Amino acid sequence: MTEAFFKAAIYSLNSDSWKTLEDFKPGVSYCGSAKFVNRKVHWITKHRHCWGITSIDLVDEKWGKVELPSDIKEGGLKLGLLGSDLSVLCNNDERTHSDVWVMKEYGVKASWTKLYTITYPENYNLSPPLFTYNKGEILLAFKSTFAIYDPKNDSITYPEVPNVEVTSIYEYMDVELFIESLVCPDLPNED
Repeated sequence: MTEAFFKAAIYSLNSDSWKTLEDFKPGVSYCGSAKFVNRKVHWITKHRHCWGITSIDLVDEKWGKVELPSDIKEGGLKLGLLGSDLSVLCNNDERTHSDVWVMKEYGVKASWTKLYTITYPENYNLSPPLFTYNKGEILLAFKSTFAIYDPKNDSITYPEVPNVEVTSIYEYMDVELFIESLVCPDLPNED
């Protein structure tokens, strides 16, 4: 089996041009969409059976790595954000629970903290944490519905969400958070 490496290009509004980033060989894109933290875009990657987090610094235009926690059990990893911190959701091999890890200080491997172990029913895969409420509950997505995990009593509730219909057990909801910004990117001068 041949591994397929990906490459990346950055588009500049100022120069109206694309720049391909070179020298990337640390991993194969594995799972999920990218997460933006600390001026960098991050992905979960896998290379030669080893998991990792690969990043692109959008200012310096350089590749980088973020080390995973030492105690992580590799069953299937999903990258997320809790507030402004990177998080990793690790499904165990039996698909009975997931561990939620958060990197409290960006780039410091020792700052990874295991926040929760979420037990879930019926062979489900969880999404990375989508949102944390003030009371500590965490919004997650299952295959075709949302779930709220309460770490205080280790319980999951399923809120009713109108106008979300998944008609097949094989369909999955792909959920991303959008945070509106009033910041406008610099546009090229039109002199």
